[in-house]
Amino acid sequence: MTEFSFLPVEILHHICLHADLAGRKALCLTNRLLANIAQPWVFQTTAVSPLKASCDRLQNILKNPRLAEYVKKLYITTYNLDKDGDYMYYSDDEGEEDELEDETSLPLRFWNFFDSLKDLPRLQSIALSFHPEHTNHDWHPVPQEMFFRSAVMQRAFAAFAAQPQPLKELALAELHNINETDPRAVSNIRKVLSALQSLRLNITNEHREFHGELDYQRTEAHEFYQTLPSHWLEPTTANLRHLTIYSSLYCGFYPKLDFRGLHFPHLKSLSLGNYGFVHDSQLTWILAHADTLTELYLDDCGILYEVSIKDFENTYLSPGQYTQRGGLLGALYACYTKRWADYFRAFKDGLPHLRRFRYGHSPEGWEFNSTPFEREAEIVIGLHEESYLVFCDGIGPSPYIEELIYRYPRNADGGGGGQCFVQAQTLTPSDEDKMALEELCRKLGQSVPLREE
Repeated sequence: MTEFSFLPVEILHHICLHADLAGRKALCLTNRLLANIAQPWVFQTTAVSPLKASCDRLQNILKNPRLAEYVKKLYITTYNLDKDGDYMYYSDDEGEEDELEDETSLPLRFWNFFDSLKDLPRLQSIALSFHPEHTNHDWHPVPQEMFFRSAVMQRAFAAFAAQPQPLKELALAELHNINETDPRAVSNIRKVLSALQSLRLNITNEHREFHGELDYQRTEAHEFYQTLPSHWLEPTTANLRHLTIYSSLYCGFYPKLDFRGLHFPHLKSLSLGNYGFVHDSQLTWILAHADTLTELYLDDCGILYEVSIKDFENTYLSPGQYTQRGGLLGALYACYTKRWADYFRAFKDGLPHLRRFRYGHSPEGWEFNSTPFEREAEIVIGLHEESYLVFCDGIGPSPYIEELIYRYPRNADGGGGGQCFVQAQTLTPSDEDKMALEELCRKLGQSVPLREE
């Protein structure tokens, strides 16, 4: 350990950079030199939740100006789970210290921390997390209903906007699909967004376990995704360098999430999760950031090679791009001829500064209507069973399936009434797709995914 202490300070900081929290704490206990180097790394990322022990820990940091100055990133989680994994409701049985805020029933000790954020002088990054269950209707009870989420959002963004130094990074986990309309709240949100260099939105939507197709018919979801570019992204265009959007609903085509008209002149990394490609303009939009883009992550993203839908006005495609086809019960039809080989080659040739690329599937984080949070580096590279999908209106539990299903009236000689179901041909990843992915990975010096036999 004596030799370890004589390493250059720069190397010791590099060791702390790559050590986990337990390792950094252990270094603090080694000797005074290592404690002085490791201590800022221990406290630079801090978390708080409504639990008393968590609040006490942050309060102790705030009481110590030296420790408070170390904090650069703060995770604010608005809930806790009990030992059975269920949502924990807070009571004031333990005394005055645990008095609850009226509107949200959150402990006041937690609620009041928003006013104390200004006492963290180097704070530049915040991750605010809600519970993944969400509803747009009063008759569907969830742990954090809309009034709770709205109250927290207004409280949080008022505090964020009042920071002496504007935030550089903001992450919202399990963001609900309804935008704030209160003028003051909207003003605070836009003020915070305008200074950001990094924005992460993990969006949650109402979900019915056995009728998932109904999730895609809710007005709130369509309104949210169609206004997301103007509400959440447009204010960030001048400064944003890192953009991440994950969705619990498969989006892009339906609900429509259209990035056209937006350009981020400094964008370095782009991450999309549960996003569907159905038109060349989506690829063109990514390539339009070729001058700056160095990282691209596509998690559980697919190409929609055929779509059949009645509510065509709320889709990414224009009405003129649809045709009529029998067996679709009045739904309109469109197809898309680009394949993943075309996309991978476009990224290889059209993004000259690209250094990191991952296309595939995150093995964890999709459970319970949730989406992977800060896990882009864990995406398992490779084409998967949902690399090619169709949208088939009227099919459940999800209209996003592997092949179109045509439905025809039964012939009178074939058993009377009802319908006859005919499945179209399934499109699976080709050898050309796999080869194009391998070529892109080789160009970037990344590990090449093993081919499936």
